Amino acid sequence: MGGSGVKVYIGEPTGKMVSYVKKKGWGAVITPFQFRNPYPFKFNFYFVDNGVYSLYLKGAEFDGELFISTLERVRKVFFPQLPDFVVLPDKVAAGEESLELSLHWHEKLKELFPEFRYALVVQDGMKIQSVEEAIRETKVEFLFVGGTTEWKLRTGRTWVELARSFGIRCHVGRVGTKRRVKWAKLVEADSIDSALPLFSKKKLKTFERGLYEPVQIPLFREVV
Repeated sequence: MGGSGVKVYIGEPTGKMVSYVKKKGWGAVITPFQFRNPYPFKFNFYFVDNGVYSLYLKGAEFDGELFISTLERVRKVFFPQLPDFVVLPDKVAAGEESLELSLHWHEKLKELFPEFRYALVVQDGMKIQSVEEAIRETKVEFLFVGGTTEWKLRTGRTWVELARSFGIRCHVGRVGTKRRVKWAKLVEADSIDSALPLFSKKKLKTFERGLYEPVQIPLFREVV
């Protein structure tokens, strides 16, 4: 956390950024596309993303076999340091269809990797009652706020409160700008992730200001 009150994952640091991330007390995001060779280092902590959002932007399909092979390699390379959680496969902005897919994958992955903890992704169009039932059924340890940016910002606090009611943690994906970081702190998300701080020194510094500057509620009439 590094004093920010929210746990931070950077996706995915390489080169000099690895030591910087470790020094700051942050963790990393591992994705199926970037995890190729055994890592010569360990992260403070990490989670495994399913890569669905990146595929969504490219108009590409999810590769289940690649995802499973990634989890196999993660288990081998990082053991005994297991990921904080693994993000269940989902569909961006697909509501109940996404939920059904995640439930299917949870059953499959629990058989293959019973030692991992899993995060259920909430997407545009999902009903709170359906998500409540899914949490009870799967007993997942994390709720992951995905979906489109507009929907995420509008409903984020609701999902944080729902996670709290079940005694599980709430993670919010793609929180990289200063204002969005402050928003995540305002709604009391447990953790966030972003690759944006890796794009430039300027983006890194503004990201950090979002983490460590106090939140001013009037700023959140519009979050961009």
